[in-house]
Amino acid sequence: MALPVSEAEHPTVSVIVAAYGRPEVLRWAIKSVLAQTRTDWELIIVADACPATARLMSSGVYDVEPRIRFYNLSSNHGDQSGPNNYGIARARGRFIAFLNQDDLWFPDHLALCLDRLDVLGADLVFSITGSMVGRSAVELADGDWLGGLLGISRDGSYDPVHLFAPASSWVFRKDIVPRLGHWKSAAECLAAPSQEFLYRAWREGFRLRSCPMLTVLQFSSGGRSASYLEDMSHEQDWWLNKSGLTPRSRAMLWNRLSYHPPDPRRRGIKTVLLGTANAALSVAARLGIEPHGLKYFITRGYRKGDFMNSLRRTRGLEPMAVQGREASRDRIRSVRGACQYAWGTRIDFSRRGDAQTYQVEGWAFPEEWGTWTEGPHASLVFILGVPPGEAVLHLEAQALLAEAWRRQRVVLSAGEVELACLVWVEGGFATVEVALPPAILSPGGLLTLTFRLLDCVSPERLGLSSDRRSLGVGIKAVSINTIRNAHTDDAGKSPFAAVAENLC
Repeated sequence: MALPVSEAEHPTVSVIVAAYGRPEVLRWAIKSVLAQTRTDWELIIVADACPATARLMSSGVYDVEPRIRFYNLSSNHGDQSGPNNYGIARARGRFIAFLNQDDLWFPDHLALCLDRLDVLGADLVFSITGSMVGRSAVELADGDWLGGLLGISRDGSYDPVHLFAPASSWVFRKDIVPRLGHWKSAAECLAAPSQEFLYRAWREGFRLRSCPMLTVLQFSSGGRSASYLEDMSHEQDWWLNKSGLTPRSRAMLWNRLSYHPPDPRRRGIKTVLLGTANAALSVAARLGIEPHGLKYFITRGYRKGDFMNSLRRTRGLEPMAVQGREASRDRIRSVRGACQYAWGTRIDFSRRGDAQTYQVEGWAFPEEWGTWTEGPHASLVFILGVPPGEAVLHLEAQALLAEAWRRQRVVLSAGEVELACLVWVEGGFATVEVALPPAILSPGGLLTLTFRLLDCVSPERLGLSSDRRSLGVGIKAVSINTIRNAHTDDAGKSPFAAVAENLC
């Protein structure tokens, strides 16, 4: 039966699945979405440059389902951050939900979480997750299974120290994303990027509330040895197909997973030490230090990216390069082939566009109109064809200005060559033209454009909003043209000349 147009083309919630390998596991995740009692969703599957996932999605099995959209990234990010950010940028729903490809939802997951969002007026809700220990098919058939419960809140709100809520348990309002920003990559985090994202939402003052119902089963690939070398889906098969995610199985799971045997050792000095450690983590969290990452740093000596690398080793994958210049070189390698640029093409920086393909660092999340730079530096990478001799960069941009902040200076460089120093003194969008000398262009080579933001500032500091991000200029579009095409007004001057100076 065909879906109503409003549900197929204007979904309420966008479900995003980051996929890599394991197509048989992914099939069960898709089935649990198809089984939802709420039908006003779209499913966006983003493969992290994965041929196996692409083969599954091109097999024709899902062609009859108009609510499923599939993308395969041209470069591999190595963790969920890239696919999740890509999926959010293309989401049409007012709400966002994530589902890890290993995990399963109970049929009422979306219905319960969306109702909870509405009733509480929350920005994000997280439900309770049953985190399952790996078991063989024989053990499952014998009823020999166990696990634990995640996401249990003591007072109905989020606690960054005592609570771990997997991304598969979240549903949140999409309009918080421009202020909150991207998922950070695993190379930027001491612990799980999902928990860093959740912690940032808490720090920004968003209303994070609990949906006190078990609606998710987690089968963490990081806890299953060589999980990416063998596409084993017998656990998902057993729970979704044989056991069935029904009210009866929920009650059975709740009873067993919520049982905690008494621990006679946790007395006296151990209780005091644990309480002291948690109090210290709470203080750190309020000071801006993500507590899960701090705990891993203290107890295991983890640096940024080490947590994800430990999971990758368990899964049977090669570790990522995450430190210093090695990480930078790895990022440049990953964009090769993805950032091929055709002369004169207009790159759209809005959430509908493809600018993320060219962005390396220093960019906020794309919005309806374009993307802000975030922080003191931002860069773009292009692979250009044969240089035409003379070329010009066209930049459609605006600056963050206010009564108390009347200037934004930006130094634009290509590699080691400083191209221009631009100064915004008035608001509104304008077109900037910057000549690109032939010396910086090479056939088939990379062109790296770097923006150095000398006056980036947060809207909170300017009294414009509670947004704490450090913003500079907002870019609507970029193009590199082979022939200088001056954009002039009636007076014969560039509109940019009216709002900016050319010297810092």
